[in-house]
Amino acid sequence: MFYHILTLEGRGRFPLDMLRYDRCFPHRQEDVSALDAEPGENWKCQVVQYTTTRQHRFTPARWSSFSVGADVLNIQTGKVP
Repeated sequence: MFYHILTLEGRGRFPLDMLRYDRCFPHRQEDVSALDAEPGENWKCQVVQYTTTRQHRFTPARWSSFSVGADVLNIQTGKVP
């Protein structure tokens, strides 16, 4: 089992449906605050996804369709202990 951590940046409401779509969730407690962002508010958070392979399954083009920047060049991947 592997984990993949993706950093996201956006403005306004967080696209909650993307958590289901990418099968991920906020990485840490402080990342949960992005889920409550108000319209016009900037936010940055990390989400984590678990897979059975070293390959992540994030969909950066779909995040982008919600005007969310997904830093796919710096995804942190590791083996779950």
